[in-house]
Amino acid sequence: MYSYDDDEDEQYPQEQPRPRDNLQKFVLEAVPFKMNIAPTCPKIPPPDERIQPATFAILSHRPDSRRKLQEVCMLRPVTVMQNRVKNFLSFIPSQPLPNQGYDVEINMDAASFSVVQTVRPPLEYIEGLVSWVMSIASTAERILKLTWPDETAGYAAHVPDLSPILRFGPGYTDNDICRTIAWTKVSGRSESLREPATKMIVMVMAPWALGNLEMRDFIELGTFVPYKIPRENELPQIYKRAEKVWARLWDDCASKSCQFFAVTNYDCWVFGVFVNGTTRAICSPIVNAVDKESTVLQWVLFWMGSSMKLPHTWTPPAFENFGNPDITDLEDVAKRLMDDDSMSHEDWLKAYLKEDNIDHWNTYEMTPNVWYTSFDG
Repeated sequence: MYSYDDDEDEQYPQEQPRPRDNLQKFVLEAVPFKMNIAPTCPKIPPPDERIQPATFAILSHRPDSRRKLQEVCMLRPVTVMQNRVKNFLSFIPSQPLPNQGYDVEINMDAASFSVVQTVRPPLEYIEGLVSWVMSIASTAERILKLTWPDETAGYAAHVPDLSPILRFGPGYTDNDICRTIAWTKVSGRSESLREPATKMIVMVMAPWALGNLEMRDFIELGTFVPYKIPRENELPQIYKRAEKVWARLWDDCASKSCQFFAVTNYDCWVFGVFVNGTTRAICSPIVNAVDKESTVLQWVLFWMGSSMKLPHTWTPPAFENFGNPDITDLEDVAKRLMDDDSMSHEDWLKAYLKEDNIDHWNTYEMTPNVWYTSFDG
Protein backbone atom coordinates (compact mmCIF):
# COMPACT_ATOMS: atom_id res chain seq x y z
CA MET A 1 0.00 0.00 0.00
CA TYR A 2 1.30 3.41 -0.91
CA SER A 3 0.32 7.01 -0.33
CA TYR A 4 -0.62 8.96 -3.41
CA ASP A 5 1.84 11.56 -4.71
CA ASP A 6 1.66 12.89 -8.28
CA ASP A 7 5.40 13.60 -8.43
CA GLU A 8 6.68 10.22 -7.33
CA ASP A 9 5.75 7.55 -9.85
CA GLU A 10 8.80 5.53 -8.87
CA GLN A 11 7.25 4.75 -5.48
CA TYR A 12 5.13 1.97 -7.03
CA PRO A 13 7.01 -1.34 -7.30
CA GLN A 14 6.45 -2.90 -10.71
CA GLU A 15 6.46 -6.45 -9.34
CA GLN A 16 3.04 -5.90 -7.73
CA PRO A 17 0.06 -5.88 -10.11
CA ARG A 18 -2.37 -3.00 -10.21
CA PRO A 19 -6.09 -3.64 -9.65
CA ARG A 20 -6.87 -3.29 -13.37
CA ASP A 21 -4.42 -6.11 -14.13
CA ASN A 22 -6.89 -8.58 -12.59
CA LEU A 23 -9.97 -6.71 -11.44
CA GLN A 24 -11.84 -9.86 -10.44
CA LYS A 25 -9.07 -11.08 -8.15
CA PHE A 26 -8.81 -7.63 -6.59
CA VAL A 27 -12.54 -7.67 -5.78
CA LEU A 28 -12.18 -11.09 -4.14
CA GLU A 29 -9.32 -9.85 -1.92
CA ALA A 30 -10.16 -6.23 -1.16
CA VAL A 31 -11.27 -5.17 2.32
CA PRO A 32 -11.71 -1.69 3.83
CA PHE A 33 -8.67 -0.05 5.37
CA LYS A 34 -8.59 -0.05 9.15
CA MET A 35 -9.97 3.28 10.31
CA ASN A 36 -7.92 5.20 12.88
CA ILE A 37 -9.81 6.85 15.74
CA ALA A 38 -8.84 10.30 17.03
CA PRO A 39 -8.51 10.77 20.82
CA THR A 40 -11.14 13.52 20.62
CA CYS A 41 -13.70 11.26 18.89
CA PRO A 42 -16.94 10.64 20.85
CA LYS A 43 -16.83 7.38 22.79
CA ILE A 44 -17.48 4.37 20.56
CA PRO A 45 -18.74 1.28 22.44
CA PRO A 46 -16.82 -1.99 22.06
CA PRO A 47 -18.44 -4.49 19.66
CA ASP A 48 -20.02 -6.43 22.54
CA GLU A 49 -21.38 -3.42 24.44
CA ARG A 50 -24.34 -1.16 23.89
CA ILE A 51 -24.42 2.61 23.65
CA GLN A 52 -25.15 4.17 27.02
CA PRO A 53 -28.87 5.08 27.32
CA ALA A 54 -28.01 8.59 28.52
CA THR A 55 -26.15 9.51 25.34
CA PHE A 56 -27.54 12.36 23.27
CA ALA A 57 -26.26 10.80 20.03
CA ILE A 58 -29.67 9.69 18.78
CA LEU A 59 -31.80 10.68 15.81
CA SER A 60 -34.69 13.07 16.46
CA HIS A 61 -37.31 11.44 14.19
CA ARG A 62 -40.83 11.05 15.55
CA PRO A 63 -43.84 9.04 14.34
CA ASP A 64 -45.46 10.44 11.19
CA SER A 65 -48.66 9.33 9.47
CA ARG A 66 -47.02 9.62 6.02
CA ARG A 67 -44.42 6.99 6.86
CA LYS A 68 -45.72 3.74 5.36
CA LEU A 69 -43.21 1.21 6.70
CA GLN A 70 -44.90 -1.67 8.52
CA GLU A 71 -42.52 -4.61 8.64
CA VAL A 72 -38.80 -5.43 8.52
CA CYS A 73 -37.69 -8.91 7.50
CA MET A 74 -34.41 -10.68 6.73
CA LEU A 75 -33.01 -12.12 3.51
CA ARG A 76 -33.23 -15.87 3.99
CA PRO A 77 -31.47 -18.05 3.21
CA VAL A 78 -28.54 -15.63 2.90
CA THR A 79 -26.42 -18.32 1.22
CA VAL A 80 -28.64 -18.04 -1.87
CA MET A 81 -27.87 -14.33 -2.13
CA GLN A 82 -24.17 -14.94 -1.46
CA ASN A 83 -24.13 -17.37 -4.39
CA ARG A 84 -25.75 -14.74 -6.58
CA VAL A 85 -23.06 -12.28 -5.52
CA LYS A 86 -20.33 -14.77 -6.47
CA ASN A 87 -21.99 -15.39 -9.84
CA PHE A 88 -22.11 -11.64 -10.49
CA LEU A 89 -18.41 -11.27 -9.62
CA SER A 90 -17.50 -13.93 -12.19
CA PHE A 91 -18.38 -11.41 -14.94
CA ILE A 92 -15.85 -8.84 -13.72
CA PRO A 93 -12.75 -8.96 -15.95
CA SER A 94 -9.88 -11.16 -14.82
CA GLN A 95 -7.66 -10.21 -17.78
CA PRO A 96 -5.57 -7.01 -17.79
CA LEU A 97 -7.53 -3.98 -18.94
CA PRO A 98 -6.10 -1.57 -21.54
CA ASN A 99 -4.54 1.78 -20.65
CA GLN A 100 -1.75 2.25 -18.17
CA GLY A 101 -1.84 4.21 -14.95
CA TYR A 102 -3.30 3.94 -11.49
CA ASP A 103 -7.02 4.15 -10.81
CA VAL A 104 -6.82 6.50 -7.85
CA GLU A 105 -10.54 5.96 -7.15
CA ILE A 106 -9.77 2.34 -6.22
CA ASN A 107 -8.80 2.76 -2.60
CA MET A 108 -9.12 -0.45 -0.58
CA ASP A 109 -6.68 -2.86 1.00
CA ALA A 110 -5.62 -5.90 -1.07
CA ALA A 111 -2.37 -7.63 -0.17
CA SER A 112 -1.58 -8.87 -3.68
CA PHE A 113 -2.02 -5.47 -5.36
CA SER A 114 -0.36 -2.09 -5.43
CA VAL A 115 -3.09 0.37 -4.48
CA VAL A 116 -2.99 4.15 -4.25
CA GLN A 117 -3.97 4.81 -0.63
CA THR A 118 -5.47 8.21 0.05
CA VAL A 119 -4.32 9.51 3.42
CA ARG A 120 -7.35 10.24 5.60
CA PRO A 121 -7.34 11.83 9.05
CA PRO A 122 -8.38 9.78 12.11
CA LEU A 123 -12.10 9.64 12.79
CA GLU A 124 -13.33 12.56 14.85
CA TYR A 125 -16.53 13.84 13.24
CA ILE A 126 -19.21 12.45 10.94
CA GLU A 127 -17.59 14.18 7.93
CA GLY A 128 -14.48 12.07 8.45
CA LEU A 129 -16.54 8.89 8.61
CA VAL A 130 -18.27 9.79 5.34
CA SER A 131 -14.82 10.18 3.75
CA TRP A 132 -13.82 6.67 4.85
CA VAL A 133 -17.08 5.17 3.55
CA MET A 134 -16.73 7.12 0.28
CA SER A 135 -13.45 5.28 -0.36
CA ILE A 136 -15.47 2.05 -0.60
CA ALA A 137 -18.25 3.62 -2.69
CA SER A 138 -15.71 5.22 -5.06
CA THR A 139 -13.90 1.90 -5.43
CA ALA A 140 -17.15 0.16 -6.35
CA GLU A 141 -18.05 2.96 -8.76
CA ARG A 142 -14.74 2.68 -10.60
CA ILE A 143 -14.98 -1.11 -10.88
CA LEU A 144 -18.52 -0.93 -12.26
CA LYS A 145 -17.46 1.72 -14.78
CA LEU A 146 -14.51 -0.38 -15.92
CA THR A 147 -16.73 -3.46 -16.29
CA TRP A 148 -19.96 -1.91 -17.65
CA PRO A 149 -18.90 1.47 -19.04
CA ASP A 150 -22.00 2.07 -21.17
CA GLU A 151 -24.58 1.11 -18.55
CA THR A 152 -22.92 3.20 -15.80
CA ALA A 153 -22.14 6.28 -17.91
CA GLY A 154 -23.23 9.43 -16.10
CA TYR A 155 -23.60 7.76 -12.70
CA ALA A 156 -21.55 8.67 -9.64
CA ALA A 157 -21.44 8.09 -5.90
CA HIS A 158 -21.62 11.45 -4.17
CA VAL A 159 -22.66 13.14 -0.94
CA PRO A 160 -25.75 15.29 -1.59
CA ASP A 161 -25.73 18.84 -0.26
CA LEU A 162 -27.67 19.36 2.93
CA SER A 163 -30.95 21.08 2.19
CA PRO A 164 -31.77 24.34 4.02
CA ILE A 165 -34.37 22.47 6.06
CA LEU A 166 -31.77 19.97 7.22
CA ARG A 167 -29.20 22.69 7.85
CA PHE A 168 -31.35 24.97 9.94
CA GLY A 169 -34.41 22.94 10.91
CA PRO A 170 -35.15 21.22 14.22
CA GLY A 171 -33.39 18.05 13.03
CA TYR A 172 -30.10 19.84 12.39
CA THR A 173 -28.30 17.92 15.13
CA ASP A 174 -29.03 14.70 13.22
CA ASN A 175 -26.45 15.76 10.65
CA ASP A 176 -23.79 15.38 13.32
CA ILE A 177 -24.45 11.63 13.45
CA CYS A 178 -26.01 10.71 10.09
CA ARG A 179 -25.21 11.49 6.45
CA THR A 180 -26.14 10.02 3.09
CA ILE A 181 -24.14 8.87 0.07
CA ALA A 182 -26.20 8.51 -3.11
CA TRP A 183 -25.53 6.41 -6.23
CA THR A 184 -27.14 8.78 -8.72
CA LYS A 185 -27.29 9.73 -12.36
CA VAL A 186 -25.53 13.09 -12.13
CA SER A 187 -25.23 13.85 -15.86
CA GLY A 188 -28.09 13.59 -18.32
CA ARG A 189 -31.59 12.41 -17.48
CA SER A 190 -32.72 9.05 -16.23
CA GLU A 191 -33.53 6.37 -18.81
CA SER A 192 -37.20 7.25 -18.60
CA LEU A 193 -39.45 9.49 -16.59
CA ARG A 194 -40.52 6.43 -14.62
CA GLU A 195 -36.94 5.68 -13.50
CA PRO A 196 -35.72 7.63 -10.45
CA ALA A 197 -32.26 9.14 -10.85
CA THR A 198 -31.07 7.91 -7.44
CA LYS A 199 -30.59 4.15 -7.61
CA MET A 200 -29.16 3.43 -4.15
CA ILE A 201 -28.60 5.23 -0.87
CA VAL A 202 -25.86 4.47 1.67
CA MET A 203 -26.86 5.87 5.06
CA VAL A 204 -23.76 6.50 7.14
CA MET A 205 -24.37 6.39 10.89
CA ALA A 206 -21.75 7.49 13.40
CA PRO A 207 -20.58 4.47 15.45
CA TRP A 208 -21.15 6.44 18.65
CA ALA A 209 -24.84 6.70 17.63
CA LEU A 210 -25.34 3.21 16.14
CA GLY A 211 -23.01 0.57 17.57
CA ASN A 212 -22.68 -3.03 16.45
CA LEU A 213 -25.33 -4.31 18.87
CA GLU A 214 -27.68 -1.50 17.89
CA MET A 215 -27.16 -2.51 14.26
CA ARG A 216 -28.43 -5.96 15.20
CA ASP A 217 -31.51 -4.36 16.79
CA PHE A 218 -31.98 -2.49 13.51
CA ILE A 219 -32.16 -5.60 11.31
CA GLU A 220 -34.19 -7.60 13.84
CA LEU A 221 -36.85 -4.97 14.45
CA GLY A 222 -39.69 -7.00 12.92
CA THR A 223 -42.82 -4.88 13.19
CA PHE A 224 -42.44 -1.14 12.73
CA VAL A 225 -44.62 0.73 15.20
CA PRO A 226 -47.75 2.01 13.41
CA TYR A 227 -48.67 5.64 13.71
CA LYS A 228 -51.60 6.50 15.91
CA ILE A 229 -53.05 9.77 17.17
CA PRO A 230 -52.69 10.01 20.96
CA ARG A 231 -55.94 10.06 22.87
CA GLU A 232 -56.69 12.63 25.50
CA ASN A 233 -54.26 12.39 28.46
CA GLU A 234 -52.22 9.78 26.53
CA LEU A 235 -48.50 10.25 26.04
CA PRO A 236 -47.38 10.63 22.40
CA GLN A 237 -45.56 7.80 20.68
CA ILE A 238 -41.79 7.68 21.01
CA TYR A 239 -39.55 5.73 18.67
CA LYS A 240 -36.83 3.48 19.96
CA ARG A 241 -33.32 3.94 18.55
CA ALA A 242 -33.75 1.29 15.83
CA GLU A 243 -37.12 2.74 14.81
CA LYS A 244 -35.58 6.20 14.50
CA VAL A 245 -32.93 4.81 12.14
CA TRP A 246 -35.59 3.12 10.02
CA ALA A 247 -37.62 6.35 10.00
CA ARG A 248 -34.63 8.37 8.75
CA LEU A 249 -33.82 5.73 6.13
CA TRP A 250 -37.41 5.50 4.89
CA ASP A 251 -37.68 9.29 4.65
CA ASP A 252 -34.42 9.56 2.70
CA CYS A 253 -35.36 6.79 0.28
CA ALA A 254 -38.95 7.95 -0.17
CA SER A 255 -37.88 11.52 -0.93
CA LYS A 256 -35.70 10.19 -3.76
CA SER A 257 -37.95 7.30 -4.89
CA CYS A 258 -35.02 5.01 -4.14
CA GLN A 259 -35.64 1.31 -3.45
CA PHE A 260 -32.13 -0.04 -2.69
CA PHE A 261 -30.18 1.00 0.39
CA ALA A 262 -27.29 0.20 2.69
CA VAL A 263 -26.71 1.29 6.29
CA THR A 264 -23.26 1.34 7.84
CA ASN A 265 -21.22 2.53 10.80
CA TYR A 266 -18.11 1.44 8.82
CA ASP A 267 -17.45 -1.73 10.85
CA CYS A 268 -20.91 -3.17 10.10
CA TRP A 269 -22.94 -3.03 6.89
CA VAL A 270 -26.54 -3.95 6.13
CA PHE A 271 -28.01 -4.09 2.60
CA GLY A 272 -31.68 -3.98 1.78
CA VAL A 273 -34.65 -2.95 -0.36
CA PHE A 274 -38.07 -1.44 0.23
CA VAL A 275 -40.87 -3.46 -1.35
CA ASN A 276 -44.64 -3.77 -1.46
CA GLY A 277 -45.25 -0.06 -1.82
CA THR A 278 -42.52 0.77 0.75
CA THR A 279 -44.53 -0.93 3.50
CA ARG A 280 -41.92 -3.66 3.93
CA ALA A 281 -38.14 -3.64 4.09
CA ILE A 282 -35.98 -6.67 3.37
CA CYS A 283 -32.45 -6.52 4.70
CA SER A 284 -29.36 -8.71 4.79
CA PRO A 285 -27.62 -10.03 7.86
CA ILE A 286 -24.76 -7.84 9.07
CA VAL A 287 -21.70 -7.87 6.81
CA ASN A 288 -18.57 -7.07 8.81
CA ALA A 289 -15.79 -4.94 7.36
CA VAL A 290 -13.25 -7.61 8.34
CA ASP A 291 -15.07 -10.45 6.56
CA LYS A 292 -12.84 -12.18 4.01
CA GLU A 293 -15.68 -14.15 2.40
CA SER A 294 -18.62 -12.27 0.93
CA THR A 295 -16.91 -8.96 1.63
CA VAL A 296 -18.30 -5.47 1.98
CA LEU A 297 -16.99 -4.47 -1.46
CA GLN A 298 -18.61 -7.50 -3.09
CA TRP A 299 -21.98 -6.67 -1.54
CA VAL A 300 -21.67 -2.97 -2.47
CA LEU A 301 -20.88 -3.88 -6.07
CA PHE A 302 -23.75 -6.34 -6.29
CA TRP A 303 -26.24 -3.99 -4.63
CA MET A 304 -25.26 -1.02 -6.78
CA GLY A 305 -25.48 -3.25 -9.85
CA SER A 306 -28.86 -4.63 -8.80
CA SER A 307 -30.21 -1.13 -8.25
CA MET A 308 -29.40 -0.42 -11.93
CA LYS A 309 -30.60 -3.84 -13.15
CA LEU A 310 -27.19 -4.68 -14.55
CA PRO A 311 -26.77 -8.17 -16.05
CA HIS A 312 -26.54 -11.09 -13.60
CA THR A 313 -27.85 -9.10 -10.63
CA TRP A 314 -31.02 -9.44 -8.56
CA THR A 315 -34.45 -7.86 -8.94
CA PRO A 316 -36.81 -8.21 -5.97
CA PRO A 317 -39.57 -10.47 -7.38
CA ALA A 318 -42.92 -8.86 -8.08
CA PHE A 319 -41.79 -5.51 -6.69
CA GLU A 320 -40.55 -3.63 -9.72
CA ASN A 321 -42.13 -0.29 -8.78
CA PHE A 322 -41.05 1.59 -5.70
CA GLY A 323 -43.34 4.25 -4.36
CA ASN A 324 -47.05 4.72 -3.85
CA PRO A 325 -47.18 8.14 -2.16
CA ASP A 326 -50.52 9.91 -2.10
CA ILE A 327 -50.97 13.58 -2.93
CA THR A 328 -50.06 14.75 0.59
CA ASP A 329 -46.69 12.99 0.25
CA LEU A 330 -46.09 14.72 -3.08
CA GLU A 331 -46.91 18.10 -1.57
CA ASP A 332 -44.42 17.46 1.21
CA VAL A 333 -41.72 16.55 -1.31
CA ALA A 334 -42.55 19.62 -3.36
CA LYS A 335 -42.25 21.92 -0.37
CA ARG A 336 -38.85 20.52 0.51
CA LEU A 337 -37.54 20.63 -3.06
CA MET A 338 -39.00 23.97 -4.16
CA ASP A 339 -36.27 26.55 -4.76
CA ASP A 340 -38.06 29.04 -7.01
CA ASP A 341 -39.40 31.80 -4.76
CA SER A 342 -41.19 33.44 -7.68
CA MET A 343 -43.49 30.45 -8.17
CA SER A 344 -46.39 29.63 -5.87
CA HIS A 345 -46.48 26.26 -4.19
CA GLU A 346 -49.57 25.22 -6.18
CA ASP A 347 -48.03 26.21 -9.54
CA TRP A 348 -44.75 24.51 -8.70
CA LEU A 349 -46.52 21.31 -7.68
CA LYS A 350 -48.38 21.21 -10.99
CA ALA A 351 -45.15 21.68 -12.89
CA TYR A 352 -43.44 19.07 -10.72
CA LEU A 353 -46.10 16.44 -11.41
CA LYS A 354 -46.11 17.22 -15.13
CA GLU A 355 -42.30 17.02 -15.35
CA ASP A 356 -41.93 13.79 -13.40
CA ASN A 357 -44.96 12.10 -14.97
CA ILE A 358 -47.75 11.55 -12.48
CA ASP A 359 -48.14 7.95 -13.66
CA HIS A 360 -44.92 7.14 -11.80
CA TRP A 361 -46.75 7.79 -8.56
CA ASN A 362 -49.90 5.82 -9.34
CA THR A 363 -50.74 3.07 -6.93
CA TYR A 364 -49.11 -0.23 -7.85
CA GLU A 365 -51.30 -3.01 -6.55
CA MET A 366 -49.44 -5.88 -4.90
CA THR A 367 -50.60 -9.41 -4.27
CA PRO A 368 -51.25 -9.78 -0.53
CA ASN A 369 -49.48 -12.48 1.44
CA VAL A 370 -46.79 -12.90 -1.22
CA TRP A 371 -43.64 -14.66 0.01
CA TYR A 372 -41.56 -11.54 -0.33
CA THR A 373 -38.31 -13.06 0.97
CA SER A 374 -38.11 -15.49 -1.93
CA PHE A 375 -35.22 -15.09 -4.36
CA ASP A 376 -36.94 -16.88 -7.23
CA GLY A 377 -38.50 -14.98 -10.02
